[in-house]
Amino acid sequence: TPASNNAITISRPTTTSATTTVTTTSSLQSSPTSDNEFTGFGNTGFLILAGGTGSRMKASMPKQFLTLRSCPVLHYSLHLFLEKIPAYCAANGLTPPAQVVLVLDPKYQPEYQYIVDAYGGKLAFANPGVERQGSVEN
Repeated sequence: TPASNNAITISRPTTTSATTTVTTTSSLQSSPTSDNEFTGFGNTGFLILAGGTGSRMKASMPKQFLTLRSCPVLHYSLHLFLEKIPAYCAANGLTPPAQVVLVLDPKYQPEYQYIVDAYGGKLAFANPGVERQGSVEN
């Protein structure tokens, strides 16, 4: 992808655990003093794809809600992107991610509304598509 003024564009799909896929697309800004120095996430956001039904797994609930060490798997991703990464950025003088978008089936959104509200605009819902690609496009 063409970049200008020392901007580096990265598009990388990343899988965290077997159940939640996180896709990041970023335009990372370089410092004026160094072409390779990472200065933060700028206006980059993260997309957590948790809208699946878990139909292939044949579980009683979607995989993202299954418990792993006393906590739903989805909560590990939320904690990473809403707490750990921003704390790391603050401790290291970097700009944190602008927003996290949680792709979640509307029937589960009320259960997570209190979390969205707690982050004052840093977390938002998106509805899933019929297939994973539709969720990414939403």
